[in-house]
Amino acid sequence: MAGGIAHDFNNLLTAIRGNADLAAADVGPDHPATESLEEIRKACVRAGELIRRIMAFGRPREPQQELVELHEIIEEVLKLLRSTLPAGVALKTDFAAATPQVYADTGQIHEAIVNLTNNAVYAIGPRPGQIAYRLEPVHVDARQAQGIAGLRQGHYARLTVTDDGCGMDAATLERIFDAFYTTKPMGEGTGLGLSMVHGTMRSHGGTVTVESTLGQASTFSLYFPAAEIVDVQPADRAVLPIAQAVPLRVLYVDDEAALVFLANRLLTRLGHSVVGFSDPREALAAFRAHPESFDVVVTDLSMPEMSGFQLARAVLAVRRDLPVLMTTGHMRAEDHVTAQAIGIRAVITKPLVADEWVRQFELLSPLRAG
Repeated sequence: MAGGIAHDFNNLLTAIRGNADLAAADVGPDHPATESLEEIRKACVRAGELIRRIMAFGRPREPQQELVELHEIIEEVLKLLRSTLPAGVALKTDFAAATPQVYADTGQIHEAIVNLTNNAVYAIGPRPGQIAYRLEPVHVDARQAQGIAGLRQGHYARLTVTDDGCGMDAATLERIFDAFYTTKPMGEGTGLGLSMVHGTMRSHGGTVTVESTLGQASTFSLYFPAAEIVDVQPADRAVLPIAQAVPLRVLYVDDEAALVFLANRLLTRLGHSVVGFSDPREALAAFRAHPESFDVVVTDLSMPEMSGFQLARAVLAVRRDLPVLMTTGHMRAEDHVTAQAIGIRAVITKPLVADEWVRQFELLSPLRAG
């Protein structure tokens, strides 16, 4: 079920993101709509991450860490959470300007902040209250490292989440990060939220600590190791890359007609020629009629009547030298094995973006030039 959700949603996200990129290229950086298009792009990125998180429930994965600014992640999560929290709960932020960048898995940090916030809301209960998020740089010396399990001497970005709720007693504090431990009534909690936070921090090379007094505030402190590389160029706004020096003749196949239409427009702007089909049987017939007319075949994996694997086998039976790329919103481990056995050149995960097409086709352009 999760795989089906991932496939359908990633198709939608590909259409939204791709058309937003095309529109941004049409209007230019100074147009009033550019800011709105950039927000659409950001939303697509986060939606794609949400799909990956859904998939992670069924298949644990290694963290996919990248260099990030923690305050940006926190602000984004809180922006989404504010509308779902009780009206009496106020959120307060205090971010120190000198906080270092860290290597982190954005999706896991999202989830950790959500779990800590939900825990704070439960502790506050029906009365008005406040949750404070403070982000600051800290240096842990050798003596402090000995007193905090999981930490080494060094520089960290520390996020503290403090609520003015009911607090916890000593017995609860001892088990607060145990899996399946919860103080909520039967049926209201799984006991996994804080244990997931603990696991996330360990996978990031840091740790989480808690201080609490019954009847008073509770404070959770998350320690993220500071990244050694702190000076990086900020990401540019989404712009359509320039056309390729070596154009390719592309056979594009996807049962979603909107994605075929999008691929045709996007790849044409990148300098390629595209023949697109939403029916894989029609695509195969066109290929068999003129097999030398194409430099690359791009096919979706999950299609009715004929799967991407079946289409790839049929194409490669005619031209074994032809590069075949596969797109998919969800691919199982055994599918990767099958793709490799068939001879598929690369698997591109949806939602697709222009930069990924450029990267993949740059690898193929020398073949066309030769």
